Amino acid sequence: MKTKIIHRTTRPYTPQTNGMVKRFNDRIASEERGINVAGHAGLEILLTGFNCDCNR
Repeated sequence: MKTKIIHRTTRPYTPQTNGMVKRFNDRIASEERGINVAGHAGLEILLTGFNCDCNR
């Protein structure tokens, strides 16, 4: 099974971008505690929704 994961890195010494990633990861960690996902497809949908919310 091939996934659509793209490994992207940031330029060195970019604290603003690093902060954005940390906030996104913290939000996922805090909200996922109460969510059960049945499989990979469900997780992909869930993370896409989180990503859309964070980009607004």
